[in-house]
Amino acid sequence: IRPCELYPKTATVMEEEGLVVPFNPLCGEFVAYVGRTATGVMALSNYRIYHQVTKLSNTFYNIPLGLVEQVEVKDLFLQISCKDATICRFLCTSNENCTEWVRRITKATSPTKNVEDIFAFSLYAWAHEEGNEETLCRLNDPNPIDVFNSEVERLQFDVSE
Repeated sequence: IRPCELYPKTATVMEEEGLVVPFNPLCGEFVAYVGRTATGVMALSNYRIYHQVTKLSNTFYNIPLGLVEQVEVKDLFLQISCKDATICRFLCTSNENCTEWVRRITKATSPTKNVEDIFAFSLYAWAHEEGNEETLCRLNDPNPIDVFNSEVERLQFDVSE
């Protein structure tokens, strides 16, 4: 059995035809839902919430699921409060649509029952299957002494006696 078989990718649920995933998923990341909001396209994966604003082509929100603290409905707005004190508000097309996104995000951000369900395990398993050389090098354990020395150099500490 290959490691990636322990983390099978599920099919993406598209709310309407013609929608596409608005980002390139990472190794081991699968997009569960793609739908439309009043201002753009929203996608939910096993790693993040992604919202692409359609009127402004370069505007998007990329929220890792581990950063989400609270999700709620305020009028027709889906409000996501993050652990870094930021609040993202997305205008939904209907109250039912907003409630459905709250349900999906709440389910995706609920604590895992099994430690192997954490995204890092899926990322590592799939990186060996479909990752490139750079991805694999970044995932392999670097020498702690080299990491420490590079941080000392980066922070420009004076280590002379």
